[in-house]
Amino acid sequence: MNTKHNEKLDFNKYEAGILRLLYQTRAPLTTYEIARELQVSFPTIKKYLKDLKKEEFVVITQKPTKKGKVEYMQFNFSKLEKPKIIK
Repeated sequence: MNTKHNEKLDFNKYEAGILRLLYQTRAPLTTYEIARELQVSFPTIKKYLKDLKKEEFVVITQKPTKKGKVEYMQFNFSKLEKPKIIK
């Protein structure tokens, strides 16, 4: 992702797919659910989610489980109203 200040956002196909899915579902999803829905490998989704989280396009919430914590990703609606990747 290229997000230089005051320049056009440039998302690759994986980042665009993740953001589109989170925007359209408007519900928290795990990394596994995103990978399954987009039919992309878990490590690939995890890699691109890291950048999207860093740039604050994705918000993380953690929920405790019996085995530890599960992270849920959501589109950060306060970051952008409707990015150009959403059709």
